Amino acid sequence: MKLVVVDFDDTLIRRDSFFYFILFDRGYFRLIGIISLFLPLLLLVKFFPNAGGFIKSAILRFTFKGRSYDNLSERGKLFIDYLKKENFFNLELVNYLYSLQKEDYEICIVSASPDFIIKSVAEAFRFEYISTRFLFLNGKFTGKYQGKNCKGIEKVNQIKMKYDLSKLNHFIAIGNKDDKEMLELADQFILI
Repeated sequence: MKLVVVDFDDTLIRRDSFFYFILFDRGYFRLIGIISLFLPLLLLVKFFPNAGGFIKSAILRFTFKGRSYDNLSERGKLFIDYLKKENFFNLELVNYLYSLQKEDYEICIVSASPDFIIKSVAEAFRFEYISTRFLFLNGKFTGKYQGKNCKGIEKVNQIKMKYDLSKLNHFIAIGNKDDKEMLELADQFILI
């Protein structure tokens, strides 16, 4: 088996999708309100980078609490259409991934973004995916992680849970400077 793992934010797309999804779903004025409300916590990330997962969860909980998985997934599908229309995707990379797919590589998106977004991307491109999962109780979004935020070493852990790396003939990782652990895991890496 041959495998390519690729990051989503700032790699497969040219920006971080977090606030763009909120902008897409809630609108400009609500996004400004959310940023204003959480600004003190957002500034803390500069001094305490490990707090990013907690802040991400808090913002998502505040913004989407009570929404159904189906509703958020549908919004995720529409968001992917929006990203395509606005040329957010790194088309050179997408074409490269398709060429690797023709050479029998399995392509897997590995992202800290919520699964209700990444699942839509994976389906649109016919890729596999690993992403951050959130807890839904009685079908409603809670904003709490179901497991861990799929970032840093957790990306490596999730890749190892999904794939038996000892059975790979070739393993390529594609990501950005924030994907150090994932890039170091592969036989070959491409830094975007």
